[in-house]
Amino acid sequence: MYELRFQHQYLYSPNEFGVSLPVYVRSGSLKTRVMAKLDMGADVCLFERRVAIMLDIEVEKGDPRWLETLTGSFLTYGHEVTLTVLEMSFALTVYFAANDAINRNLLGRNWFRLTRMGVVDYDGKLFLSAYDDEL
Repeated sequence: MYELRFQHQYLYSPNEFGVSLPVYVRSGSLKTRVMAKLDMGADVCLFERRVAIMLDIEVEKGDPRWLETLTGSFLTYGHEVTLTVLEMSFALTVYFAANDAINRNLLGRNWFRLTRMGVVDYDGKLFLSAYDDEL
């Protein structure tokens, strides 16, 4: 038998499409709260262009990167921000969509690698700790 320990528990509705978490995105002194879906298939964290605008980030001044999906590809720009999820903060590069039509916020694998996570979807429970937390 194995035992796992986590710093945080988050309850979500198992009846919704996917698992969404509240995320604070901070750049400099500006911060905004959005809901972001967990997406193990996404290599990086992706946020809507409007999030960058709220943070006074000039999207096109970031590092360009094309993201591939099942239905095509789209241009994004990477910027260093701080993400706070369940009281845990992480500095990392996230990508903002160049196009206003992209209206999804995703936590991708570059964020997952900084965490330890357990999910009991039937009960709508997500357990989360920073990867390097001593428990």
